[in-house]
Amino acid sequence: VSELQQQSASNGSLANILTKLGDLYSASENYPQAINLYSRAIELKRSDIFFTSSEEPSFAWQMIEIGNLFYRLRDYKLAEDAFKKASDYFESVNDQKGVITAINNIGLCRLNDNKPQEAYDRFVQMLRLAKKINDPSRIYSSTTYIGISLAALGRYDEAIRILEADQPGLQSPDE
Repeated sequence: VSELQQQSASNGSLANILTKLGDLYSASENYPQAINLYSRAIELKRSDIFFTSSEEPSFAWQMIEIGNLFYRLRDYKLAEDAFKKASDYFESVNDQKGVITAINNIGLCRLNDNKPQEAYDRFVQMLRLAKKINDPSRIYSSTTYIGISLAALGRYDEAIRILEADQPGLQSPDE
């Protein structure tokens, strides 16, 4: 606390204080409070007058990392909350790859939370966006996750057809 009290009152230092408090809450396994503080810290950093636009997406990627932390802890609701915040931010700065990543991660949360139809819907959305920006690796990933979701829904023939289909833009090294 004394270390935190010595920092100046700029947005950047307030964001650092919130981040450190978030770390303390995370260490005590109070994850809802931790993610709330991390989110506030990111918002403060975003609004800092010294903030440069080239740094903006890094904060949304930090939210992705926070979501990944909760995903690894199998707290899919908190992970999804972080991914939604990242997605909103990526949309506001028109970062399509970021939006696709966040949608993918939300789909994975829903798949692991036994909500395969909701996961399927996210992966279809991801595929549409990946095709729009012509990103072969994201097209491949979304198609794979669509197949997995279909299998979880018991739609095995569709899943097999999707998973056996040629994936555009991705060829094996021998081809």
